[in-house]
Amino acid sequence: MQDLIKRFEEIMNQKVYSLKYLRNGLSNDNYLINEEFIMRVPKNFHQPFNSYVNEKKIEDKLKTFPLSIDVVYMDESGIKISRFIKNAKSFSESSKDKKHIRLAAKAIRTLHNLRIVSETDFSYFERLEIYQEKSLTPPLENAQKIIDKAKQWSNDAPKILCHNDLVGGNILFDGNKTYLIDYEYASNNDPMFDIASFLSENNLLEKKAITTFVDEYCMHDTSSFNYQKLYDYFAILDLLWFYWAEMMYHYTHDDIYRLISSYKLNRIKEY
Repeated sequence: MQDLIKRFEEIMNQKVYSLKYLRNGLSNDNYLINEEFIMRVPKNFHQPFNSYVNEKKIEDKLKTFPLSIDVVYMDESGIKISRFIKNAKSFSESSKDKKHIRLAAKAIRTLHNLRIVSETDFSYFERLEIYQEKSLTPPLENAQKIIDKAKQWSNDAPKILCHNDLVGGNILFDGNKTYLIDYEYASNNDPMFDIASFLSENNLLEKKAITTFVDEYCMHDTSSFNYQKLYDYFAILDLLWFYWAEMMYHYTHDDIYRLISSYKLNRIKEY
């Protein structure tokens, strides 16, 4: 802890008067410092494919848009210091009602409409192979069927900057203002991946929730929205994060990853 305090004081040129451990993220630890800043510190295991250099470039591009919180410092080791938004609540903490689903949909649509291009692509097929290899997990019985369907959709899809990790903790609300945070996985991808990611990772799989999101995202014109593509992307997401969780459990032996992989496996069996 003293090393963390020393690092903050060196970077910010101010003393640490208060420090509070906020939450145990899957990839990072987060601390509230002086009731003003959030300091993110990556955990020891480095995620394959993640580049903090790329994340910093994306954060810099987003500074002029009202989507990302104010990042005051970030380096290539992944240490990041952002301004604390006192009254903000994450989507995980919200009621997940129609209002919050619509606010999230609007923010995700805004990100996609920026038409920013990253220097890297998010290849979930390459990630699948590496995650599976590092997890030492045999291929699942219906994995190839899921992969083949996703590839058919992905080949002709537009590639724009996507967040690629829209779990509830990465979406913050401050009144009617919405922020998307933590762009570690952000890179060029099919925007449908983000849509599927948000709905799947936040367990918004009932027809009413999906319809609410799609209606807002499409600005009330859903005539061309491809629901079959969405459902096929649900499957590839579950497969991707199943192997990721198995890999993380193999390296860390943290039970949270085994819980995630079990949940994903049960969903995969339904496809």
